[in-house]
Amino acid sequence: MTLLVEAGSMVITDDTVSGSPTVFDSDERLFHVTNGPITGSITAPQRVAVRTITSTSNTHSFVDVDTATAMVSVHALATTVRGQFFASVSGTQFGVSNLGWFDASGTYVHYLGPNNAALGGAGNVSMPNIAAYTFYVSGGVLYFHERCRIDAPRSVSNGTYTRTLPGVTLQYSLYVGTFT
Repeated sequence: MTLLVEAGSMVITDDTVSGSPTVFDSDERLFHVTNGPITGSITAPQRVAVRTITSTSNTHSFVDVDTATAMVSVHALATTVRGQFFASVSGTQFGVSNLGWFDASGTYVHYLGPNNAALGGAGNVSMPNIAAYTFYVSGGVLYFHERCRIDAPRSVSNGTYTRTLPGVTLQYSLYVGTFT
């Protein structure tokens, strides 16, 4: 490794690799933490979609949630969230919860599933069931965004059908900041 410091910048190159590639350059934007660690947990509640089929009707109530919840005030110049979270559900395993820690830098897709594609016919397969969660920062506030869209299973038989998405708790440790 070679370290070069001049004109207010620092560059480290790897001399053990052909061409001595740069492994660090202080002129590249670095992540500066303005707040953190921000720790705690937040829970998205259980969601239930119901479909009732009779000989004369097919009624259903589907879940369509698109909400952002303000969590805490942060530095006004913060633009980025980094960190990790652990997703857990109580009771029956559902989605990809209880499997470890996830990166909090993007959207976590907890559940994604079709709505009984066999009844839709060829070429008519949709994916109406999704539960996705995002941590983001805007205007000096850290937010938790929930996007959940679930529909009850379709059937050709009379009856009441439900799809239940158990509540999910995200235990988080986040750093908020900006690239400069």
